[in-house]
Amino acid sequence: MEPNYEESIRKKDSTKAEKTLVPRGALGTALTRLRSKLPPSLLGYALFCAFGMGSWVAINGIWGEISILVQTLPECDRLPSILVVIIQLANVGPLLYTATKAVFAHRRWNQYHLEVVTVAILVLIGTSACILLSLFWSRTAHIFGGPHAVSLITLTFLLATVDCTSSVVFFPFMRHFHKDYISALYIGAGLSGVLPSAVALAQGFVKYGEGCPGTYSGYAALGINFSPAVYFVLLTLLTLVCGAAFVLINVLPVVRKQMQTIPARSCHMQQPERERKEGEETTATVTNTVPLLAKLVKSKFTLLLCLAVINFVSNGALPAISSYAFLPYGNMYYHTGVNLAIIMSPIASLLHLFLPSKSEFPLVVLSHLSAFLASYVLMIAMMYPQPLLVGHTAGGVIIVLVNVAISAMIAYTKVGVTVQLHSYSEKNLALTVGGVVNQLGSLIGAMLFFGLVYYTDIFQH
Repeated sequence: MEPNYEESIRKKDSTKAEKTLVPRGALGTALTRLRSKLPPSLLGYALFCAFGMGSWVAINGIWGEISILVQTLPECDRLPSILVVIIQLANVGPLLYTATKAVFAHRRWNQYHLEVVTVAILVLIGTSACILLSLFWSRTAHIFGGPHAVSLITLTFLLATVDCTSSVVFFPFMRHFHKDYISALYIGAGLSGVLPSAVALAQGFVKYGEGCPGTYSGYAALGINFSPAVYFVLLTLLTLVCGAAFVLINVLPVVRKQMQTIPARSCHMQQPERERKEGEETTATVTNTVPLLAKLVKSKFTLLLCLAVINFVSNGALPAISSYAFLPYGNMYYHTGVNLAIIMSPIASLLHLFLPSKSEFPLVVLSHLSAFLASYVLMIAMMYPQPLLVGHTAGGVIIVLVNVAISAMIAYTKVGVTVQLHSYSEKNLALTVGGVVNQLGSLIGAMLFFGLVYYTDIFQH
């Protein structure tokens, strides 16, 4: 009888506490739902945010500094078109990693260790390149008949290789951990653009003058608050934060206990049986890929075309001609326009979470509208150095707003297209094809406009 009595007392106390502390109605339900949506570990969530921040922080940082680099390096207006091509050529990194991963494909229990080693190498190279960039960003060498920013271009290639490779390493690495941490990685990737751009805006802009000196004479002479060297040191610190977060993710028990056990189960299968099943899967995959690919292209052709166009514009055309479109209005508009566009991109991507696109139609409309606005930027660049409304505040404000609007629409469209491809029946194939289309559009845009800038007189110098 005594246990029953104590149990009844506990029930009465719990009922009383429930009535006095947490209402049984909407508030209690809301608190329960909120508790269920929290990640397994808030510390782990913060660490994955910091880890994801290292994905594109270096290249976003260099691009946030482009208006100052254009004014201080010998390439002047042509520098953006060179860097765009360099960044696209850095896709050799993902190819090398994919080949390395294929070599170890028959030893699946080593995939986790391969990813850990790869991330460690990427952080080491990225941190070292940022340190060297802070020391030698303004160094030039006399090659091909004139001075060139060899240090900046070479280190940009290394950093772009790191960032491109991180795209194919960081997200697969997440499969070893709880699914709730994936959103943290996306938030960190967004911060990789926001934080460097915020620092660049705090740095200030160069007072625009006639011509391009092509040399660095000190940040005081440029009228900025601190030097590019200090800016690149801050980039180094952000890269180190990513590396420290990665170490803690693999060391702290509160995070490691959330790891999935997929790699461990793979080694339990005997070697002959595993190789036989892998051979059968490979044969079936090769046989079925062609018809599935044809079906995908037929059903999602419009979306894939939109994806190619917006990447052609955002990763190829506009960055290559940005100096010609902005500089006639003043370096303040160039500096502000580029960095606000970088900041707007993750915000627009997050907007899709609250206002998702239910069909292809709004994505097609946005891609067409962004291409139309990009044609305005192209027209302004072709009128360099005397575009419309030059010398008027309205001209600079319009080009900044157009650039920010293009960035927002393209970011939203990219997320929308990716979600549509993810919902396709063969989502792995669809997302792979989407990634290929993404890179092809970017590469074609970069190479085309590099040729137009360097080998034609379309853009007056």
